[in-house]
Amino acid sequence: MITVARVGAKYRISAVMFGGYYSFSQYTSDAASTFRGSERYNNGSVFAQWNVTLAFTAQLGYDILKSSGNSSATYNQVTGVADYLLSKSTDIYVMGG
Repeated sequence: MITVARVGAKYRISAVMFGGYYSFSQYTSDAASTFRGSERYNNGSVFAQWNVTLAFTAQLGYDILKSSGNSSATYNQVTGVADYLLSKSTDIYVMGG
């Protein structure tokens, strides 16, 4: 059986947008499963996006994932993005994380 719930929000102040979300996922074995027990994942993320100009956007984000159950682990990731629009359908970007 799979259970998933997610909530998120965004807020804009002038040229800067802030946002984040939290999600919970749980996988529990049943009669058709090839594994036993259960695994739970808690995931949270926050970001800030700055529209420097109409064509150029910069974004910085942070994500944390914690798992528990049959196995447990914690993962952290910071990501930065710079995006430049060349036209309505073409852009160039660089991303690192």
